Amino acid sequence: MELADSSEKPMTDAPRDDLVLTVCICTYRRPQLRETLASLAAQALPPGVTMRVVVADNDEQDVRRGEIDQWFNELGLDGQYVHAPKRNISIARNSCLDSAQSRWVAFIDDDEVAPPDWLENLLSSRDNVECVFGVSRANYDGSGAPGWMVRGDFHSNIIRQRDGAANGYTCNVLFDADFVRRHGLRFREDLGQVGGEDTMFFRDMETAGARFGYNPEAVVHEDVPPGRANLRWLVNRRSVRAETTASCCSPREVARRHRRYVDRQGRAVFRYRALHPARSQPRRRQLSSRRAPLGRGAPCDGPGLPPGVRLIVS
Repeated sequence: MELADSSEKPMTDAPRDDLVLTVCICTYRRPQLRETLASLAAQALPPGVTMRVVVADNDEQDVRRGEIDQWFNELGLDGQYVHAPKRNISIARNSCLDSAQSRWVAFIDDDEVAPPDWLENLLSSRDNVECVFGVSRANYDGSGAPGWMVRGDFHSNIIRQRDGAANGYTCNVLFDADFVRRHGLRFREDLGQVGGEDTMFFRDMETAGARFGYNPEAVVHEDVPPGRANLRWLVNRRSVRAETTASCCSPREVARRHRRYVDRQGRAVFRYRALHPARSQPRRRQLSSRRAPLGRGAPCDGPGLPPGVRLIVS
């Protein structure tokens, strides 16, 4: 199922009806949360649209309740603090679903900043779909990321139109919460500490008949922390995604991904051959040695991979 690119589609129903939109943020001790809230306060909402903000705190204790409530007041936001303890992101996400009373719900991460037109762009793409994805653009300044990582832009979340919900994420999304409620959809708590719960949620939406859209102009920005600017972190993230994919694929989907695997095998071999060009191309050789493991579809112990890591890219 391909995504509909609706970046050129105007919002048609805002002038007819008032619309309440809930923006949800799950947080755990991140100081960047205030910047995220400030960017929401600066949103240029279309006529007839009002925004409510829900912050679900995943910490064991609600020590930030007063601080976050103060930020709501300072920024003029209609906000609600929800304590969702136990350090399980799915519990926090489900708390957001329970607290949101509106039909349309958006999610943004607590270390992202949204330009003023973010919500307007998401809302403009919701006609005839139940879910719209935007782009999460990584900022590598100050991260210490190596040049090959910056050039490859591995930390940005940019969904591909042919993927449908296969790689869905909650860092920049708008969806029809009434559809979710009708079908009893939830974020799986058994994945809340290992990852992949958002991908499974959107796959469940797709199975229930949801249609998906994509607006590349709905962009949020995220600084890459130094602890994530390394190959080990990238490999671990890809491994989690692969395990989640394997747990939910139908036989038909497995066959489709096997065809993609064969294609990626060929590209990976090409990249490995690029490891041994003339000595006059050291930068290209270095980039290829690190991209090759990330482009393969099979177990790999190539240059740059941590010892013992088995990587399968879905």
